[in-house]
Amino acid sequence: MLAPWSDQEIAPQASRLKSTPFFNGMTPAEVKCAFDRLDLDFADYLTIGIVQNPFSRMAALYDRIRSTDALWRLKARVGWQEPEFNTWLASGRWDGGGVLPQLSPRWRRLGAMSTQEWSGGLINSFVRTEYTDGDLRKVFRQLGVIPAIDLSARQKKHRFKEMLRYDSRAVSVIQRHFGQDLRLYGALGSRLDLAA
Repeated sequence: MLAPWSDQEIAPQASRLKSTPFFNGMTPAEVKCAFDRLDLDFADYLTIGIVQNPFSRMAALYDRIRSTDALWRLKARVGWQEPEFNTWLASGRWDGGGVLPQLSPRWRRLGAMSTQEWSGGLINSFVRTEYTDGDLRKVFRQLGVIPAIDLSARQKKHRFKEMLRYDSRAVSVIQRHFGQDLRLYGALGSRLDLAA
């Protein structure tokens, strides 16, 4: 999405192009290491992180794990119950870590990180996926840039129906683990108490 404003080539996935150490989905710490290897000053760049409402993100993460995790699929085939959404969320074992967390897919290891944990204090501005157009325009205005594109078509739609999946215990987990994420959404966290 932001490729037109980047001065570095970015590969579409972690397999990386040989011509660049950068790929979509890098953590800010990984990006900073790549900058150091290229002798670029990370502090000279504006860093933008994309964040999704944690209620939608965790529901989507659970659904993806449920449909792709080999152990969960095996349990379902033999008739064993997979963890129910709120039980899974309350367990705090979202990254599939177990004994060897590095063997879990990257999307699973990073998908449950809070914005604070993921960014490590290295991000200047955050853009909420549900408000991409407005949030990016604010960042561009600060830079004195007026983009000639409409970003609203790329915005994720609000998925407030996801709230029907959350019980009060699960809402508390989200509020504890994703406090900074919820602050980026303003008063959303407190209003969501009423939905659960």
